[in-house]
Amino acid sequence: MTRYHKGAYMDVLMAQFNEGHMSVQQIKTVLGEKDEHLWEEVLKKKFIEDVSGLFYNEKLEGEVIKRRNFTESRRLSRTKADEDNVRIYLLKDLNSGYIKIGSSVNPLRRYNEITNQTVSAKGVNEDRNHELMWYSEPVERTKENEIHNQFDDKRKIGEWFDLSKEDIDTIKRTLLHTIARTENENENRNDNKNRSGKKKEPTSLTPFDEFYKAYPIHEAKQAAIKAWKKLNVDNGMLELILGAIKKQKAHREAMKQKNEFVPEWPHPASWLNGKRWEDEIPEVSETGTPYIPPIDEDNIWKEEIEKRKKEGTI
Repeated sequence: MTRYHKGAYMDVLMAQFNEGHMSVQQIKTVLGEKDEHLWEEVLKKKFIEDVSGLFYNEKLEGEVIKRRNFTESRRLSRTKADEDNVRIYLLKDLNSGYIKIGSSVNPLRRYNEITNQTVSAKGVNEDRNHELMWYSEPVERTKENEIHNQFDDKRKIGEWFDLSKEDIDTIKRTLLHTIARTENENENRNDNKNRSGKKKEPTSLTPFDEFYKAYPIHEAKQAAIKAWKKLNVDNGMLELILGAIKKQKAHREAMKQKNEFVPEWPHPASWLNGKRWEDEIPEVSETGTPYIPPIDEDNIWKEEIEKRKKEGTI
């Protein structure tokens, strides 16, 4: 196979990985009209036809099954080990408004898995535009089934439900010792002390929440969320982003101290889309450039007219 053929082969393999077994028409659609002839001439011998007349690469199929079994094995191990130590979480689909009632030892990790998974829940949202609304402190896993049964008449598909605000409040009241996850609850929590005077434990934040909290301006949040989703931020990347924000804040403060011009911060979405955490930070000059305020042309002309009147030139 030539390098060109290998590229076409990889395209079909990736399509199989995402879509499963495919028909000849699906494969030719992947290849495109210009290269669809490569199927019969080069690629077909690399694939097997199943009983339904669909084609698949046997080696890739084996790797997919092994990966699926490994993931399921880990999930079952975590389930067995943490049967009485899970958190019930509410995950909102921002397009449909449906809410997933799920359970996980680590809701933040589960949120990232659902957001970045290859295939979304059928009938919910193909864009996987989700928001982790809230999760509880550790409870017995059976609580999840109890809540599912309680709201079974509002179930849309699987663990996704069409819940009202009152339903959500009911779930929170049902689960004792909960941790608030809604934005309004976090903003209104001004008193960080309990009756004994001891500080409460800080609420865990999602990676996006950490970025949004650190960023200097809070505007166009939904646009920022969409920009964030595209980046698939892992822990290493999050540290880079937060570190860059901290350095850029310090640099701007140094510019202010030197009376240098300081540009406005871009909206969070613009900063993310532009990968501004990669910006190089220039050195601040020793003397600095004096800040020049905007010119008020009307006042300049008034002052000039008054001056000439006093001089008697007009």
